[in-house]
Amino acid sequence: MEKKESEYFTPDELATYLKMSKKFIEKHIGTHRLPGAIKIGRSWRFRRADVEKRLTGGSFLLETLK
Repeated sequence: MEKKESEYFTPDELATYLKMSKKFIEKHIGTHRLPGAIKIGRSWRFRRADVEKRLTGGSFLLETLK
């Protein structure tokens, strides 16, 4: 049976997917620069489609708002 990919990443899954440290993800969660970030209670999730769209666009982190 084929494993179905989840529509959302946890912070750990996102770090693994991006081959980055969990510390990098945690650092940028509070800056609202990670694409597809959704807070559910005290947990963060990242929408897979938004993450992949940003990766194909060439720059992963969103611009900071001024």
